[in-house]
Amino acid sequence: MEFVAYLSEPVKKDFTIFADVQINEVMELFEKNPWLKLSWLELFEKTQTAEQHEIHRKPVLQILQVVDWENKFNNPTLFVGPKDGGWTIAYIRPKISKKFFGLKKVTNRYVKEANQQTENDVRDCLKAFMRNDLQFLEDKITGHDSIMIYE
Repeated sequence: MEFVAYLSEPVKKDFTIFADVQINEVMELFEKNPWLKLSWLELFEKTQTAEQHEIHRKPVLQILQVVDWENKFNNPTLFVGPKDGGWTIAYIRPKISKKFFGLKKVTNRYVKEANQQTENDVRDCLKAFMRNDLQFLEDKITGHDSIMIYE
């Protein structure tokens, strides 16, 4: 399997892209990125001292499992980022749901999000995603705050 990592930092206009990453590289990106390790108060204080035009986005680590380069919106993706004193983990993937009379519907960008997660939860989800343990992610994120469906 091929994975691509995107790292978003508040004061950088563009994402930093890491192609063909392995699990140890993903864990290092998570463990050593200073923006991901700031508390929300620290992040707020740092961004308050910057000019408004210097702040571009929230700190996020996104891991994309490359299944289809042509239609990258169909690729399973995991987002992690700090939020409200905890961590948010969002898991995006295509999902097939059954309808009446055995008909099936494919939702290309099915998103589940878990808020108020711990750093250990994030580590576990990153490792599960990288080893393609998608059932772990389904079980971990099911029943949490929000379910959003994009088509």
